[in-house]
Amino acid sequence: MGAIDAALLAATDKRVGAVVMLLGGGDVPKILANIHGPGVREFADKREEQMKKNGWDIEEFKRKMAEKTWVGDPLVYFTDPALRLNKDLKADRFLMINVKGDQAIPNECTNELADALSRLDGTKPETKLLHLPFLPKGYRHIGVILRLHYARAKMLQHFERTLADNR
Repeated sequence: MGAIDAALLAATDKRVGAVVMLLGGGDVPKILANIHGPGVREFADKREEQMKKNGWDIEEFKRKMAEKTWVGDPLVYFTDPALRLNKDLKADRFLMINVKGDQAIPNECTNELADALSRLDGTKPETKLLHLPFLPKGYRHIGVILRLHYARAKMLQHFERTLADNR
């Protein structure tokens, strides 16, 4: 959950000047409702167990999760100006790197957060979507380690560009 934590820190701490989110997004209830695959099987099984125990369908599950997770959901902070304390941080100071077809962070959740960031000030976050077609879908989230060299290079470029004026 490091990318989600990074987004929350960026929203609430004025010392943050730039952010990289590797495998992040917003709308935590939607993320929790859609998570699936071998790397997260235990969570998916627990979700199904709770839904069955409480008689919830997936929409009710998302409503219940929204009540519990709103305080840790980046989408909430970037759509509610009253919660966002770091109002000087522009959207173009964000780099979002995700995986196409990620089974843990749906691409839709990444796009929703990028759209919310864009609405802040008219700038857009830099977004990169990694293609890992050689991996089965269920392993794409954890398979990003195969592209860490690319992610590190992009992170370095991002921080050099965005923080150069702070030297």
